[in-house]
Amino acid sequence: MSCLGRMLVVFVPVIFVVLGVFFYTLYKVVTRNKELSASAEAVNTFLGLVKPKYFLRWVFEHPPRSSSPLRASRSFIEKYTVIYQNIDGDELMTVKPRNGQNNLHLLYLHGGAFVLGKNGVKGSESLLSSLIEGTGAKVTFIDYPVAPKSRFTGTLESLKAMYLYLNNEYPDDDFILVGDSAGGGLALSFAQQISGYPEVKPPKKLVLFSPWLDLSMDNPGIVGLEKVDMILSRQALRVAAEHYAGSDYYKNPLVSPIYGDLCGLGETLMFFGSLELFYADGLKMREMAESNSFDVSVRFYPGMPHDWVIFPVDEAREALQVAFDFIQN
Repeated sequence: MSCLGRMLVVFVPVIFVVLGVFFYTLYKVVTRNKELSASAEAVNTFLGLVKPKYFLRWVFEHPPRSSSPLRASRSFIEKYTVIYQNIDGDELMTVKPRNGQNNLHLLYLHGGAFVLGKNGVKGSESLLSSLIEGTGAKVTFIDYPVAPKSRFTGTLESLKAMYLYLNNEYPDDDFILVGDSAGGGLALSFAQQISGYPEVKPPKKLVLFSPWLDLSMDNPGIVGLEKVDMILSRQALRVAAEHYAGSDYYKNPLVSPIYGDLCGLGETLMFFGSLELFYADGLKMREMAESNSFDVSVRFYPGMPHDWVIFPVDEAREALQVAFDFIQN
C-alpha cells in the first residue's frame, strides 16, 4: 500500500468521526431545551460524548505533578501585578489589579479531589481573571499540598500557615475564601477549624462552587445522580477520598464539612448544578441551613454539570455575577 493509501486509511475514519461529533453537537444545540444556552448545550453534548468520569479513576490514581515553580503565563503577568511566595515549601501567588484595588482579598482553593495539584496555575488563570475583574479584589492562588503526599491533617496545617502569613502580610484586608469542588469543601472545613482560634482573623465570607461536602458519599440521592453526572463517579471519588483521609475519617468535619458546626462562620454562598453527584449534598445542606439557621445560601442551576463555572457558558457568567454581587455587598 502506498504512503498516500496508508494516510487515507488512518485519517478518513478520523475525519468522519470529527464531522459526526460536529453535526451531532450542532443538532443538539439547535434542538436544545431552551432553558439552557447554546453554549451550555454544546458543553453538555461534548461531556456526554467524552464522559470524563470513565477515565477519572486512572487520573486520580496517577495524578500528574510539576516540579516547576508556580508561575503565571506571560500574558497574565503583563495584565496584573503578580507576587510569589513560598511558605515551608508550599507556594502562593497573589494577584493584584493594576488600578483601583480595594481591601477585599479572595483566597482561591482549586479543585481536584484532593489529589490533583502542584500543576501550576495556568488552568486557573481564566477564573482568577474573572474574580479580579468582577470584584476589583486581590486574589491569592493557594497551591496547597495534596494526597497521597499529604493527608487532610497536613493539608489543613499547611493551609493554616499560608493563611496566617497572608493575615500578617495584609492586615487591613477582608479575606474571602473561594473554592471549587474539593477546594470548596476544603475551604468550609478550614473555616470550621480556624473558628476555634479566636486570635486568628476569620474569613468574612465563603463562596463555594460545586463543593465536595461529604467524602463518605453516603447520601442516597447520589445513586440516581450517577446516571446524569458526566464528570464524576463515586468509584473515582472513593479512590481520591481514601488517599486523602481514609474511611475512618470520612465523617470528620475537617474532612467532610457537612458534619460540622456551621454556626458562627462567615456568610456562605454555595452553587450546585443539577447534573452532578454533589447536587444531593447541596439539597441536604439547604435543609440543614434552614432548620439550623446557618448563614448559608444555596443556589441550584438546572442542567449544569459539575463545576460548570469553569466552562465558557452563559450560565457560568450568570453564576459568577451572583458571586461578585455577594462578595462586594
